[in-house]
This record gives sequence, structure tokens and C-alpha cells, in this order.
Amino acid sequence: MTETIEERIALREKILFDLYDYHFTNIGSEYRTNSDELKKAPEENLAYDYLDQKGLIKVKRLNQSLLVKITAQGIDFCETKILKEIQRV
Repeated sequence: MTETIEERIALREKILFDLYDYHFTNIGSEYRTNSDELKKAPEENLAYDYLDQKGLIKVKRLNQSLLVKITAQGIDFCETKILKEIQRV
């Protein structure tokens, strides 16, 4: 694990924004990912755990899959960040 703090933050934000887009594109459906694939990507696995513990996403483990859904807090985080970026421009 040689990720820097900045890279970890960027990974968590990418996951969160991907889930934000998925949520609105798929009418609020849960995103399904393969838990075996995450085991091969420990930083990504840790990012999902972190976001879940912070209450920004909900993760359900189901056999070989993870069902992931952004929470209202996660949506607020994304939209606040988007609005701040717009205001800076």
C-alpha cells in the first residue's frame, strides 16, 4: 500500500461520485460489485468500508457480491462539492 493521502481521498471521492451518477441514472437502484474483485484491490475495498462507516454509502454483503447504495448524506456531500466548484469558476 503505497497510496498517498491525496490518492486515497481522490479514490473515495471517485467512488462516491460514481455512485451519485449511478443513483440518478438508475432510479435509485443499488450498485452491484463483485466482492472477489475488491479483495484484489485492497485500497478500493478500504475506501468502500470508509465511506460506509462515514454514512455516505450503505454496503450489503451478499454471497460473492456487494450491494452498494449512496445515502442522503452522500448525495448532500456530492452536491455541496459540485456547487462549491461552480461558485469558484
